[in-house]
Amino acid sequence: MPSKRSLTRRLAIGLSSLALALAAGELFVRWRSPRQPPLRLEQFSNAIHEGFDVRFREVFESDPELVWRLGRDLRLAPDAWPLPGLVSNSQGLRETKVIPLAPKEDLRILFVGDSCTFGYQLPWQESFVQLTEIGLSERFAPATIECINAGVPGYSLFQGWRFLETEGLDFEPDLVVLNFGWNGSTRWDGLSDAQHHAAWVRAQPPPGLRWSRLAQRLWEAGADRRAGPVQEPRARLLPEEFEDLLQRCDRLCAQRGTELLLLIGAGRFNLTQPFERRNAFQAAQLSFARSRAYLTGGAPALLDTVPILQDLGQEHAADELFFDEVHTTALANRAIASALVSKLAPWVAQELEEKRGETE
Repeated sequence: MPSKRSLTRRLAIGLSSLALALAAGELFVRWRSPRQPPLRLEQFSNAIHEGFDVRFREVFESDPELVWRLGRDLRLAPDAWPLPGLVSNSQGLRETKVIPLAPKEDLRILFVGDSCTFGYQLPWQESFVQLTEIGLSERFAPATIECINAGVPGYSLFQGWRFLETEGLDFEPDLVVLNFGWNGSTRWDGLSDAQHHAAWVRAQPPPGLRWSRLAQRLWEAGADRRAGPVQEPRARLLPEEFEDLLQRCDRLCAQRGTELLLLIGAGRFNLTQPFERRNAFQAAQLSFARSRAYLTGGAPALLDTVPILQDLGQEHAADELFFDEVHTTALANRAIASALVSKLAPWVAQELEEKRGETE
């Protein structure tokens, strides 16, 4: 019968051999199998390369929760197309300065959206976010009102929800303005954004093993086996999924004591269609916002830009208002910002009055 010392020696040798084998396997996997970006990131990168003059890796970076986000501290040439000048600060926001999590201003408004919020083809100071901040600050001086531009090109409402849940509401905004509805209809494969995110979660090793490329490959292989057959291409978000995400964003904001406003974007097609004609995502936002009250006097929880752009279209050609089918020009952005200032003015006045009362 082997002695206790002999068994200990064999166990030590076995554990050492296992450790060496795992180390060798880790080195081999790192050599032969570099970390793969999420499939959604590859699809977005391909769409960017096909349709836009953007060097993807210079502007966007991978993010485990949001799939992609703006890179940090990016400034392109003033005439760069379609993202001129300031792209992001060190937090990946389209802001000139770092935004502290605890607000120092009297009021803080967080704008969460896609390239329309970002200010596609426009310098940062011509986005409706920045113009709204200027308009509100001038109207309510000397109070300080901050509008944060968290718009990211290509984002769907699913990514907007994930941003709010993981970091957006940590900025402690008094109001969140959501502006989505175009990218959700994109068809890249047979999975929704939510299904891609769930697949990513399944493919992650336990937190203590996420440093290991070998563990990552093992968990990815297991997730691939559970993925099931390839489905026919479908939209990143269906209208009913979009509506569910609106509800989730609403609940998140309510839990944090933050107001929510929907900014319904207009498309070029809205200029020639009857006022009632909306796409499915515009209709979902109208239905959602009209089912709840917000702000002073119980006004609907939305600003609908369709009638604003239709009125402007009576005096201006479509090309003066839209760069393409959905991205608005500086002229249109000024009109949207003016409408936002008018919409928000009663709420701002009430919030400032309440905050003054709390400090007295």
